[in-house]
Amino acid sequence: MPKDDVARILELLDFRIADRKDDRLKLIVPAYRVDVTRAADAVEEVLRIHGFDNIPLPERLMVPPVPHEAFDLESLRSQIGAHLSARGFREVMTPSLTASDRIDEAERDRLVRLKNPLSNELDVLRPTMLNGILQSIAHNINRQQRDLSFFERGRIYRSEKGRAVETETLAIAITGSRDRESWRKKMRKADLFDMKEEIEAIMQRLGLSGGIEFDHGSYEQLSSAHTVKYKGRTIGHVGEVDPRTLKSADLSQPVFFAELNEQALLELCRSQEESFQEIPRFPSVRRDLSLLLDAEVRFERLRKLAFNAERKLLREVDLFDVYQGEKLPAGKKSYALSFILRDPDRTLTDEQVEKAMGRIRNVIEKETGAELRG
Repeated sequence: MPKDDVARILELLDFRIADRKDDRLKLIVPAYRVDVTRAADAVEEVLRIHGFDNIPLPERLMVPPVPHEAFDLESLRSQIGAHLSARGFREVMTPSLTASDRIDEAERDRLVRLKNPLSNELDVLRPTMLNGILQSIAHNINRQQRDLSFFERGRIYRSEKGRAVETETLAIAITGSRDRESWRKKMRKADLFDMKEEIEAIMQRLGLSGGIEFDHGSYEQLSSAHTVKYKGRTIGHVGEVDPRTLKSADLSQPVFFAELNEQALLELCRSQEESFQEIPRFPSVRRDLSLLLDAEVRFERLRKLAFNAERKLLREVDLFDVYQGEKLPAGKKSYALSFILRDPDRTLTDEQVEKAMGRIRNVIEKETGAELRG
């Protein structure tokens, strides 16, 4: 662009040309143009008038590399915190000190005790975040706030072989109604499945979905406890707070609680290989099965069996109806499962779908003794 044209545009915009030397212009910026503080701002003003589309592009563009921040514990916490906040959780902060008599007797040998405690109420470092969160819940319930979703990030402490071991931990608690009161729908109380859903959502947010398991186990101060695993690695526990612990915290409504090991989550995220694929071009097909099962058979087992039977076409397995009642034999329950199948390269035929579903049905019936309901 000729220098005279550049000068003409600048003068029309109330810039004054103080000096011209070779291909340079010395400008006096109008007093009211407080947004123009550097040469690049003046160039932008010229381009705005001349038109960005009129500037020829070079054959090759050189783009400097953009530094990427290392994914560390703080980055992990930031992502999880933003995720939980968006889902309606409130973050709480509770003291790291607690009372030893609030801890289950079986765990007191592993407590990290203070040599000079300020009081009997603050004589050990917390081995779990549960007690602090229960105090926060009780404080809010006493002030007419009964529907609560809390999370906390911090450390828990255990004594192992005479040494204090710190564990970076994420704690989550849900109590009260799951939905807001409304005339359009009935209010539903939170349950253990809501907590499992939140854990699955966290794992999916971190790109770790697909390998999570909830195995029955035991954990102090929790009933209906489950160990949370990802591809066989233990990352935490979840369950309903037992009545005795609730009573000691002056709580009468159920509380569901989970603790996840943040260091384990960080290591899993770092070891995860990222992959991308195009949006499917071919339609998916849904098939449903209604099964009569023994009461102890869990959905997770059925899901694993289905994917083992059909590895190529099966994309999703979901449970959309559960029934247990007088119309079924004793010790039995009814599950209604949906299966999503899709081939990335072609549209599925009815014959392919029926063969895949036949394999899935045969494996489930053989391994669990399930019966197909009409």
